[in-house]
Amino acid sequence: MPLQIAPKRLLWHAAGHIGTRTSTIASIRLVQTEAPKTDAATSAAPKATTQDAPQINAPRSYGMKVEDFTPQPLPRPIGMLAPPRSGQNTGIDPRTLMQKREDLTNWDKHLVRREELKAKISRPYFRDWDNIKMHDGKSFIGPIRVFKAEKSLFFPNLHGVTLENSGLERDTTPVLTGNASIVALLSGRWAESQIDSWINPSKNPELAEVLKSNLEAQIVRCNIEENSIKAWMIKLFMSSIRRNFAEQDWSKYFVIKKGITDEIREHIGYLNSKVGYVYIVDQHCRIRWAGSGPPHPVENESLAKGLQRVVDELKKEKLDIVAKKNAIRDSLYKSHGIHSPDFKGPSLTLNDEIIPHCICLAKNTIRHIVTIIDTVALIKHVVCLGCFRIVGTILVNVITHIREQSTGKVKTGQLWNKKKEDLTKQLGELKTELGQLRIQKIVSSGSKLNKIHDLRKSIARVLTVVNAKQRAQLRLFYKGKKYAPLDLRAKQTRAIRRRLTKHEASSTLAKVQKRRTHFPQRTFAVKA
Repeated sequence: MPLQIAPKRLLWHAAGHIGTRTSTIASIRLVQTEAPKTDAATSAAPKATTQDAPQINAPRSYGMKVEDFTPQPLPRPIGMLAPPRSGQNTGIDPRTLMQKREDLTNWDKHLVRREELKAKISRPYFRDWDNIKMHDGKSFIGPIRVFKAEKSLFFPNLHGVTLENSGLERDTTPVLTGNASIVALLSGRWAESQIDSWINPSKNPELAEVLKSNLEAQIVRCNIEENSIKAWMIKLFMSSIRRNFAEQDWSKYFVIKKGITDEIREHIGYLNSKVGYVYIVDQHCRIRWAGSGPPHPVENESLAKGLQRVVDELKKEKLDIVAKKNAIRDSLYKSHGIHSPDFKGPSLTLNDEIIPHCICLAKNTIRHIVTIIDTVALIKHVVCLGCFRIVGTILVNVITHIREQSTGKVKTGQLWNKKKEDLTKQLGELKTELGQLRIQKIVSSGSKLNKIHDLRKSIARVLTVVNAKQRAQLRLFYKGKKYAPLDLRAKQTRAIRRRLTKHEASSTLAKVQKRRTHFPQRTFAVKA
């Protein structure tokens, strides 16, 4: 057995009292206590994985083998401590060649890497299959209610290929953000059959009803396969997998090969790679509920009710945001001395689609003139105002919701999940808005230039994504063929330059020599 260093504690023993009450003589003795007994499942856990992670008493692929085990309900929320971000856990080594060389000669990092390799080699290959014998691999029992939002931890960002035809890798965080999601982790047919018992409409009709009645709810599947050969087989039969799902769900099926570390497994409770796991993730990527293995009827009911609870919280949050925006808008109206749209007086309002800005008519003067989308509708409205009071001046305010014209920047990360038709439509709208903005009369020229700059940036980003998707599809089309377009061929400019000799690198063309002879570079001196 390995030698365990027991902690030491200080025992204070009073020796006696001398004279006054405040002075005391004490003797200190160091006593060696027994080492605390560790559970068999967590005795061989890596140090990096168990730090600050919620401990789940369940069999693992490492440590001593467990002969008897009974699943227990989750005692506390599980998940990562920090919120996820796109680009994390990709499995790609970001180090440069210089950093790799320095790490290769660093003895301390070499020892750390040696311990990691020893831990991986010492793990039994069939341990997860042996643990399936106990309760079909169930690691824990799902809670009856969802975890509180303020106490919940986060679901990590995962990176992999989706079922879309583009073949590009995506992150799960943009898909989960803003939606109430059921995230299913599976690997192999055994785990897939367990996941079907959780989310299949025939086996869980209550969950199917919640998904059908709420557009904010969705199912995200993550097929985790760290074996390169098996991952290649899944990619080979990707077309047959697409037939099992609707086209709008292709972007919600991920094939993940790298990035799931031991730390992530410990934090989210993914303790057996051969078993299916189900999570409820809210709009902020927090894990609100979790289940594993085959479900009990009570767990299926808890899953449906928990998803409905998260959807209700999402709708309430959206209503609160709208109410807050309306309150800010009303305060702006009052500060500028303008009636609000809810004013119950002799004021008329126009539709937002007709006039997007404020038009104030008072004492036969127009205080604020902005872009008018439909001039005919404005003329009709002014005629109606004239009919409203035949004699005298018009003393009513014609207003709509005061807001700036929407020229928000387009984020590139949100464009990758869109189809080509949507991107083409968005590109046309941006070009139309840019054309209208160029002929628009605005008091402040600086704001107009800033808006034009943002629109041109947005158009460039949309075009970049469209071209990248088109190139990816062309690469798939010409893959394995004898010839390919010049743009898709590998650029070997740097390699060709490196193969040049010194004489070839210093030589110049005849026309370059003639140009230098007939048109030499002139130098000018400026007199002080």
